[in-house]
Amino acid sequence: MSVNESIYTAEQIRIPSEFPDILKNYAKSVLKDQPNDVYTYSIEYFQNVQKSRPSLKKLSDSQLWALYQKMAKLCNNDEGTLSKTDVVALYDVIGASNQHVQEIIK
Repeated sequence: MSVNESIYTAEQIRIPSEFPDILKNYAKSVLKDQPNDVYTYSIEYFQNVQKSRPSLKKLSDSQLWALYQKMAKLCNNDEGTLSKTDVVALYDVIGASNQHVQEIIK
């Protein structure tokens, strides 16, 4: 959806799961610091957030398979498989974004 596209219904709005926390932390920081130039402050704030995030390298197929097997054992699943819910619950542990997890479990 482009910036200029009109929104007529709530169904047109898809809010990423991490967005509320991002917005809350940003708003708290702005209110605490009371910057004179909010635009410059915002650029610097989000650059610092980006730098502090752990970067994930692309895993090879064999690395993904090893990770999958390890997570299956950690979940103590009798079938040795993980459900989509299990994988999504574990993405915080490995520092993956929701988008990265969705790409993995496609």
